[in-house]
Amino acid sequence: MSLRRKVLPALLALLVLCSGVLSSLMQWKQDEKKVRENALNDLISIIDAEFESAQAMAALAESYIGKTCNDEVVRSLSRMNASVEFIRSINIIENGEWSCSSLEGRQSLGINSAGTTTRTLMIQYVNRQRTEMYMTYFPVKEQVVAVAIYKAAIDKILYDFSRDENIEAQFLLEPINNPVMQAGSASFPFWITFNTQESWGII
Repeated sequence: MSLRRKVLPALLALLVLCSGVLSSLMQWKQDEKKVRENALNDLISIIDAEFESAQAMAALAESYIGKTCNDEVVRSLSRMNASVEFIRSINIIENGEWSCSSLEGRQSLGINSAGTTTRTLMIQYVNRQRTEMYMTYFPVKEQVVAVAIYKAAIDKILYDFSRDENIEAQFLLEPINNPVMQAGSASFPFWITFNTQESWGII
């Protein structure tokens, strides 16, 4: 009886201690997950801002739809293009044809894409002339304005984020199955994912 009286309190104390440690660990994991979710949403907001700038360029280019692609129009598009460093080109597409470009004038870009006749916002990865970009198609006045964003600009955002937050993130144009953590933009068709447990601290 004496031994039992000595052992039982110790066992109960150990059980309480283990329960407290487990509870603290679970709370830490929940807090860590919340931090990562907030970081994910912040990253989406930063990338959203890049596409919002492209959308603003498309809205400005609306006034040139239906106009002849002469030197004056090309210069105007080029000036708009130059005002945002991460935009490679602004392109007017009429009746499914590339009709005027800030970068190449009247020359067709020759990119075959459903985006040229799309009625919904669309993003396409393009590698043209050894330059990677995200061609973003904006329906405007029953035509399309395509704005190319340098892929390197998005990659730089991801690199800075990964360095600062110690999280490896991916930019995707389609969601993937069974990621550890994933969220999509509410405004543009892209997703950000953290796809390894090690990348956000879960054991």
